[in-house]
Amino acid sequence: MATIPSSNSSSTTSTSGALSAMSTVTNPYYINPNESLVFPIKLTGTTNYNLWSIIVRVALKSKNKLGFINGSISAPNPSAEGYEVWEQSNTAVYFMILGPLDPSLVDSVSSRDNPRLLWEDLRQHFGQTDNV
Repeated sequence: MATIPSSNSSSTTSTSGALSAMSTVTNPYYINPNESLVFPIKLTGTTNYNLWSIIVRVALKSKNKLGFINGSISAPNPSAEGYEVWEQSNTAVYFMILGPLDPSLVDSVSSRDNPRLLWEDLRQHFGQTDNV
């Protein structure tokens, strides 16, 4: 049986309880359907990358989704129960990163469908001393 991370990163919840866990805001797979993140700046290049990355990390942390870019939340086996829930959250995080990008940058990085790889690409292209 697959597992879904609970609010405590060192423990897990079985996927049989996934739907009830999804309604818990502390679960990293929780997505509030009425909520959108508003970012005060868009990434335009190296000049504002450090500030942009701090803002995005804080936003992801506030939604309990930082693990999708730092590797502490990894993909379950695609055939495992709970994979679709993980995939939905993973996609949401991907768009949380793409959203605050200047449109001129989106084409060069949007081929990545994994938020962790996207985050690393952006760090390598625009960052100087950033650590997740």
